Amino acid sequence: MTSLIDLQRAAVLTFSERGYAATGIRDIATAAGVTSGALYMHAPSKMALLESVMHLALDELLRIAETVRSASPDPATRLAGLVRAHVSVQARNPRTVRVVDGEVRILPAADRPVILEKRDAYEAYWAEVLGDGIAAGDFTAEEPAVTRLALLEMCNGVARWYRPGGPLSLERLQDVFVRLAFNVVGFAGAVPAADTSSHARVLPCEPAEANVPPVSPAAPVGRPLAGE
Repeated sequence: MTSLIDLQRAAVLTFSERGYAATGIRDIATAAGVTSGALYMHAPSKMALLESVMHLALDELLRIAETVRSASPDPATRLAGLVRAHVSVQARNPRTVRVVDGEVRILPAADRPVILEKRDAYEAYWAEVLGDGIAAGDFTAEEPAVTRLALLEMCNGVARWYRPGGPLSLERLQDVFVRLAFNVVGFAGAVPAADTSSHARVLPCEPAEANVPPVSPAAPVGRPLAGE
């Protein structure tokens, strides 16, 4: 029996390939293997499906950000956790990320503030850790707001080029990004040990063929697209 998750997965698949505007209800229903009428039993509209996917993705970001904040008061440890978690979200959910980041602009004016509020709440975790690190003298970044945006943009790019099957494991990729982030904020201390509790999950709305397999040190799972 088709569930809402099945429809969300089909919506992410079609939105990520065609864009929201070029995707019809029939396209989503076909991808889910149901009739258009059956689709409406679970979702009142194409927009409702899009918004439900956005809430799923943003709620996951907020979950892992709060996990990172609760795990340690140390700014460097928290920043490393946020970077690792954000890279994990991008690597494990590339199609969902593409949809969430690319389709915010088409949300109805009445619904957009709720989504933007969650996005801003997530970015506030980054602003907080940068502020704490600067106040403690651990970070030397002079423009916290610009630094926050630079770090997020750096991590966001992972969804565009990361692919499974290459010589770069997800853990290794996370370590590289942590070191890059520490260079950006001016932290010269030791890199904190990785905390697996900050790893993001594969979202239920992410199409199966795009999922990254479980990470194992003996099984590298990623490589950039350069040269392809």
